[in-house]
Amino acid sequence: MFHARKLALAAAVAAPLALTIASPAVAGSPDQAGPKTQTYTAQLSSLNDSGASGTATLTLERNRLTVRIDVVNVQAGKVHPQHIHGFDDARVNSVCPSPDAADDIANSPEQADEPDQYTSVAEGLPSYGKIQLPLQPFPTPTGTSYTFTQAYSGKDLAGLQPIKKTLQNRVIVVHGDTLDNGTYLPTLPIACGQVERTG
Repeated sequence: MFHARKLALAAAVAAPLALTIASPAVAGSPDQAGPKTQTYTAQLSSLNDSGASGTATLTLERNRLTVRIDVVNVQAGKVHPQHIHGFDDARVNSVCPSPDAADDIANSPEQADEPDQYTSVAEGLPSYGKIQLPLQPFPTPTGTSYTFTQAYSGKDLAGLQPIKKTLQNRVIVVHGDTLDNGTYLPTLPIACGQVERTG
């Protein structure tokens, strides 16, 4: 009888201890995995004296990226391609090109009468890198502003990996404006903003 009471007492002490030891591991799991949702913004400033500007908000939840872009002072009735740009080495920080880049490549963009007035998409590449995610479907606004919202996941995000660690090293570029000779050039950069982590 005495032996049985000792065993029962030992079991009663051991059970809460086991729960106490296990609890930190269970409670700590979400912290170890990091926050489930990360938020970013990019303040889009005018390129090529386009007058276009706006804000991009990016929300990353697990492996799903939702992008919202609000832009004003764009050309109505024309397609405006938009992309996330970056470098193959994701540790390299992308930046928006300075106005001086307009002279970097002779006769670029070749569609313009005076190409050195403009920073072409090619002249911007050394600053912001290649396209890593086309933000499609590209908008064709009926007015001079637009709001765009789209979610991407899976293979769409392959070019942005490791996205949780390096998304803030990218920029968003909006394109499309009319040149000095009246030609609409959908590739011409008109607004750019560096992605910054906000939450």
